[in-house]
Order: sequence, then structure tokens, then C-alpha cells
Amino acid sequence: MCELLSRLSKTELHPTTSGLRRAVGPLMTSPLIDALASCRILYQRGALREALALLEELMDEPEARDQPYFWGLHGLFLHEMGDFDTAISSFDRASCHAPLLDDQRLARAESLLATGSDKVARQILLDLADHNSLPDSQLRRVAIGLAQVGVPLRALQVCRDAAQRETDDPDLYYTMAQLMIGLGHPPHAILSVLKVSVSLAPDELTFRIATAAHLARFGDMPGSYRVIQPVTAIQIDQLDCRRCVGFLRFVFESAGDHRLAKFCRLKAPKCGHESCTGTRNCRTHRASITPFLLPRTVGHLVTRTISERRSQEQRD
Repeated sequence: MCELLSRLSKTELHPTTSGLRRAVGPLMTSPLIDALASCRILYQRGALREALALLEELMDEPEARDQPYFWGLHGLFLHEMGDFDTAISSFDRASCHAPLLDDQRLARAESLLATGSDKVARQILLDLADHNSLPDSQLRRVAIGLAQVGVPLRALQVCRDAAQRETDDPDLYYTMAQLMIGLGHPPHAILSVLKVSVSLAPDELTFRIATAAHLARFGDMPGSYRVIQPVTAIQIDQLDCRRCVGFLRFVFESAGDHRLAKFCRLKAPKCGHESCTGTRNCRTHRASITPFLLPRTVGHLVTRTISERRSQEQRD
């Protein structure tokens, strides 16, 4: 333990421990709380493997072995790394000593979904939706989970509740639009929500492509071009999905923007994937969408838009 704390003191981590002390209780020593805070900072910085290794080293300490906070954090790290079965085991061990925190319950529900235990996950997600105490970025994940377990109307209500609080999370509006598409809401209502996601994250191509595809599907090609007109060749070069690049080429050609249409034509063969699915998506400036995002929505919009427009052109 002394060696571990000596290593931590040489890092640039400066933990804040007041919240952790409340979470783990009064029985844990300050050095261990400091080390745990450093572990959380590593996790927040995206250094998952380093955070997990440090946490497991801390959990070898006698005073930490039966601490529910440690096991809950262990479950969060494993869930983030995609080790869902082991994450569930860690969450279950934590819950034997104390109720899980809401973010841990959400991660447990997502892990259960990933392993096929939909019934238990559904009840957790419904409880979280009713409790409504999570931040908006996590409520979006609740909505996605509810849609996966067959409660899309409740999922949409979770998004609407956040929108009424004037959330500034663009992903939540994007998820809300996805749900509205699946539930058959009017095109103009879906468009208004998509436009909010674009306004909140104007540099994110995923939102612009989805909005442009929605407009193009209903015949507004000038409007579709206006949405993607700010897109640069540098941004297009970051895309890795042939469908999205092909759609951009389709819109650029329709608008007579031959320079960017040519760039898209040359870019498409270099893309590593045919379409956007799960974490393999056309995110640019923001972090990847959670792997539990409703799959292929942008890809479906894009493909359907192109095929419908071409069919109409052939009829004309």
C-alpha cells in the first residue's frame, strides 16, 4: 500500500475526496480514499485499463474487500470495457452490502441487456425513469434501454421530460428524434428535434447527416444541402462509412457542388465500413455514441432517402 501511494503522489492527479468520503463512509482511511479518488480521475480521463488495475490493487487491501463502493466502481469500469458478465457479478456483490448508486444501476441494466436478461433490465430502467435523478446524458441511455426492451413510449417521455428542462445535451435530442421516427411521428415534428441537435453541436456530422437525410427523404433537397453546406472536406475525410459519404455525394451532386461531390466520390472507397452501426459510426468532434444506441438509424435514413429519391427520378 505504501508503494502504491508513493506512485500516486508522483502523478499529476489531484483528487477531491469530500464526496468520496461521504460515499464510502467513515471507516476507511484517508490514504485509501485519496487513492480511490485518483482511480476515479483516471477513469474520467478515459484511462480505463490503468483505472481498473489501480482499483483492483486497492481492493486487495483488507479494509476495502467488502466495501460496496469499490465493487460498484469495479462494475462500472468492467461495464465500460465491455466485460458485461463480470460487471454484473461485481454489481451483485456490491448490492449485497448496500443499494447500488443510480449510475451503477444503469450500468447493471445495460450489462444485463447485453447478456440477454431483458426482464430484469426492464424493471431497473423503468425504476430509473420514474426516479428521474440521473443527469441528462445518462437519462438518454435510460431511454435507449427502454426502447430496446420494448417500451418506446416511456423512452420518448424520458427524452421529453429532459427537453422540457431545456437540456443542452445534443445526443438526447438526437435519440428523441430516433424514437419519434420509429413511432411514426409527423416529419415536421421530427425535423424540429433534429434541428435542435444540430444547433447544440454544429460541428457534429452525425446530426447534420441525419437532418439532411430527413429533409431529402421528403423532397426538400435545397434544405438538405443547406444543412450540410458548412461541412468541409477535412470533416468528410474523418468519416468511415460508405453510406454516409455516398449520401453526402448525392446531396452535393443535386446542388451542383461538384468539388465536394468529387471529394466524396474519391473518399467512399477508402471507408472501412459499409454503414453506421452501434459504436462504429460517423462521429467526428464528440465522443462515440454509447454502444447501446439504437442501431443503424442514420444508415437507414440515408439508404432509404437515396433509394426513394432515385425511384422518384426514374418515374419522372
